[in-house]
Amino acid sequence: MQETKKKWFAVRTKPRQEEIATMHYMRQGFAVYAPRVQSMRRHARKAEKVMRPLFPGYIFLHLGDA
Repeated sequence: MQETKKKWFAVRTKPRQEEIATMHYMRQGFAVYAPRVQSMRRHARKAEKVMRPLFPGYIFLHLGDA
């Protein structure tokens, strides 16, 4: 009996489309990891907290051996 090992793969996405790609892969049943960090965005005199991708343009998929 062979053991199937799952591996993580980095997947490149279109610019600023990490969230959309994550949703598409999750709907297909894949485990997805798209780390995000909180940062400050300043505009004029306002500053607001926003969540941004830790690795812009990339998400990670957990896949079995093909």
